[in-house]
Amino acid sequence: MTLEKVQEKLARWEAYRQEMLELEGRQAETAADFLELGAYSDAARCAIMAEGMRFVAGRMPPKD
Repeated sequence: MTLEKVQEKLARWEAYRQEMLELEGRQAETAADFLELGAYSDAARCAIMAEGMRFVAGRMPPKD
């Protein structure tokens, strides 16, 4: 495998990892919004999804 291909794969890995971290943040914010509205089951679903994204991203080491 060439150095360029390795760098390309690392860039895709990091982009996917960043996407998971961003999704975690968005889901957490949505959960907080649902809590303010009193929609507790929807808030719980969003919080569970946020925790799942944290779990996934936590097991994906950064490229550094």
